[in-house]
Amino acid sequence: MISLIKAIKDKAYNVSALESLRTAVHNISAPQQASNDTARSQAEGTEITYNPRLIVELIDEHKMLMSQLMEIEKAFAENNHKKLHQKLEAFNTSLGDHMLKKNIKLYIYMQYSMKQAKQADVDISTYKRAMTAVSRHANSFLNNHEKSVQKGRIKPSFGEELKAIINEMATHTDHEKSELYPYYLPPDAYA
Repeated sequence: MISLIKAIKDKAYNVSALESLRTAVHNISAPQQASNDTARSQAEGTEITYNPRLIVELIDEHKMLMSQLMEIEKAFAENNHKKLHQKLEAFNTSLGDHMLKKNIKLYIYMQYSMKQAKQADVDISTYKRAMTAVSRHANSFLNNHEKSVQKGRIKPSFGEELKAIINEMATHTDHEKSELYPYYLPPDAYA
């Protein structure tokens, strides 16, 4: 919750993403009656529905995030402070949006769907903790370097820290793609 409050203060998340988070959190704690068609496609106990395109969207976002990191690396190599600052800001926004989507539409959906089906084929909380750690590391990197880059100064540790973020994100997203995403199914498939 503290990181969400910080994100709001820093305006790291757009208003519609925050509204989606607020709605999803409210709906988890106070689910409403839904039509039979909708009820079959949503995780029981929530109003989070199954999206057959979600995995494709998340994989596309992974590619975009990695592309943004490569653009940051290029701007760093060119010593282009203005471009580097712009790329860091774009990455920060994209990462925040991706994390909101993944936390709500993937992790929470799967946790509730698997819990209702009493299935323990995969421990969602392990993936969620790992992604949170990757995100915290990336946010720490961004917070550590944002002001100095904006002022036209790059700290000596920037390049090595950036490489670590790139490697960590690549490893984690590859692991999720092969080990977690195959378990994202319509709720009735968990029965």
